[in-house]
Amino acid sequence: MSEDSPDSQGTQKACCCHHKATPRSVQMQDDLHKRLNRVIGQLNGVKTMIDDNRYCGDVLMQLSAAESAVHSAPKLDTSPWASSPFSFFIM
Repeated sequence: MSEDSPDSQGTQKACCCHHKATPRSVQMQDDLHKRLNRVIGQLNGVKTMIDDNRYCGDVLMQLSAAESAVHSAPKLDTSPWASSPFSFFIM
């Protein structure tokens, strides 16, 4: 059941999502999507490597690549996020 769908009593529940007041540029959104897709692909590769019982060093190398992709996010214009409680995700 989604956040804004009626509950069992038929009352409408309000969505608790917050939306950004200032828009992100299309270029920034595209860059963020590319980075996230790269990390997702690398982590899916790690899962496959574990399932295939691959050598530990190879798995660690792939994890390191995924970590580098996550840490490359601060190179974007994310200065408003730096003071947020979630800044540890991008630093």
